[in-house]
Amino acid sequence: NNITSNLLIIDELIDKGLCTSGVEHTLDIVKRETTEKNLSTFVISHRTEIGSNEDFFDKTICMEKTNHISNMRVI
Repeated sequence: NNITSNLLIIDELIDKGLCTSGVEHTLDIVKRETTEKNLSTFVISHRTEIGSNEDFFDKTICMEKTNHISNMRVI
C-alpha cells in the first residue's frame, strides 16, 4: 500500500552528540525540508536553548512536571 503523509516527527534527534552549531545546522535542514515539502513537523527535545527559537519554530509546546502533574503551555 502507498500512504502519503505531511507529518514529520523528530524525537530527540538533536539531544545528544551535537554541539550548539550542529543543532542549528540540523534545524536549518529540517526547516528547509519542512518548507519545501509542506510538512507539519514536531521536534521533540530536552534541549532548553532551542525551545523559544522563533527562527526555527512557529510554536513551541513546553511540558513541565510539578508535583507529579504534567502541565502544557504554548510559547
